Amino acid sequence: VVLTLQEAERQAVIRAGRALQGNVTRMANALGIGRTTLWRKMKTFNLSPDSFKK
Repeated sequence: VVLTLQEAERQAVIRAGRALQGNVTRMANALGIGRTTLWRKMKTFNLSPDSFKK
């Protein structure tokens, strides 16, 4: 299965969010992007850090 770049990014953000319980700073570090970029991507994908908290 070939994913679009956007879908691959969305899945990476979701995996990081689940692994790091929605901690945006740690998620951004794990993904190798800035926090602002992560916030922009989460907005694009309609995701919230709270949705990853247990």
